[in-house]
Parts: sequence; structure tokens; C-alpha cells
Amino acid sequence: SKLSDVALSALSKYYGTEYRAGNIATTIYSVSSSASDWVYANTPCKLVFALELRDTGDHGFLLPPSQIKPTAIETWAGVSALVANA
Repeated sequence: SKLSDVALSALSKYYGTEYRAGNIATTIYSVSSSASDWVYANTPCKLVFALELRDTGDHGFLLPPSQIKPTAIETWAGVSALVANA
């Protein structure tokens, strides 16, 4: 979607980190009973976004301290772009 393209552009702006957009099950991995499922089923939201941190497999969800601030900066840029263009 155009909105996800805006977010992807903002996410990569500061550090060039590559993110992908798409259906969670086909883009990242299959999950059930996620927060995204709940929001989609229980609110009037038509678009639901889930963000995965920048790690590419070395650290999982335990990013080293050196990656925390860059992750926050690029994530804030992406979320801000979503809100500004929604």
C-alpha cells in the first residue's frame, strides 16, 4: 500500500536499514492470536501494522545496546510517517 511505502521510506532514511511490508504470515512468519489480529477483529481499523525490530537473525529480540538508539530513531520515523499520512 502507499502508506506502507511511506513508512518503509522513513524507516530506512537514517541508517539505510531495509524493512519489508506485507502480510505478517508471508513476510515475517506465521503467528496466531497476535495483537494485530485482536485490533483487526475488535476495532474499526482497516489497516493494522506490526513492526519487527531491525535485527537480521543474530540477536533476535535482544538487541545489543549499540542498536537500541538507532532502532528507536528509525522506528519513530516510520511510525510518525504512518500517522502523518493516515
